[in-house]
Amino acid sequence: STPSNSSAASDVYKRQMQFRLSRNNINITSINADNNNPKITPRPNVIDIAPVSAGNAAPATPPPPRVFIDKEEVIAAADIVERSTLFRYLCGLFDPEEVRRVFRAYHVGATKDFGELPDLGTLASAFPYINAGGQCVDVHLQPYEADGHRWKPERHRYFQNWLLAKRKQNDRRAPWPLFGEHLLPARPAAPVGVVESEKTALICSIIAPRYVWVATGSLANLNARRCAAIRDRAVYVFPDVDGIEAWNAKAAALAKDGFRIFFCGQYIADNATPESKDDLADIIIKATRK
Repeated sequence: STPSNSSAASDVYKRQMQFRLSRNNINITSINADNNNPKITPRPNVIDIAPVSAGNAAPATPPPPRVFIDKEEVIAAADIVERSTLFRYLCGLFDPEEVRRVFRAYHVGATKDFGELPDLGTLASAFPYINAGGQCVDVHLQPYEADGHRWKPERHRYFQNWLLAKRKQNDRRAPWPLFGEHLLPARPAAPVGVVESEKTALICSIIAPRYVWVATGSLANLNARRCAAIRDRAVYVFPDVDGIEAWNAKAAALAKDGFRIFFCGQYIADNATPESKDDLADIIIKATRK
């Protein structure tokens, strides 16, 4: 006799079927049915999803385009540099024409970001970080006291800034150069002096112009990536007195990486005021005043 429609359907469902969904590379071995209620029941270890190959991977989101500070902005800041506290302070210690020469070479400017400084009527300094290709990567905005020292955080809530941070563009900053790096190509045979602060690089450039003086901007920045532009130069490293140990280790790492390093920590230790945080600029200034 001819089976009923329901019986035929049940027979169909009860058959074990194998099929392959090759497009997704998924193997499902069987569909089982029970009581006319079909469900998919893959066997253990039979679902095999192939890893996505590099060729099929979704493209990575490209990083935002790099930004550089316009040359016109750097020039505008340099045009008012003689209103800065630091410029006037250094003119009181050294020949003003030498101070002007060095500030022009480093394109140092002034900024109105902090307003006129209390009791001084002067402006903060703007230190452009310009790479060896002449592009300004960022500008360090730093106010100084009348004695030539930086504003301190315990005295001022807003004591420094970076131009790209102010513009909320940190994620678009190009690789960091050294402060003063743009001076290297014009003097390929000159020895290089490395210090931590921009002010120290300026003072050393006045006193020892035979060297190209560059600054790392912080103790942590003495490393191969930041110092790539001076890899093939004779490099004289002058730490702050409280950073001698740290920079000695960093200088040794650079030497191991192929840099020609001359570590001058002992000179700093021998000439700094005991228990101070002197750097090479402080030693020079104290010697100038004697």
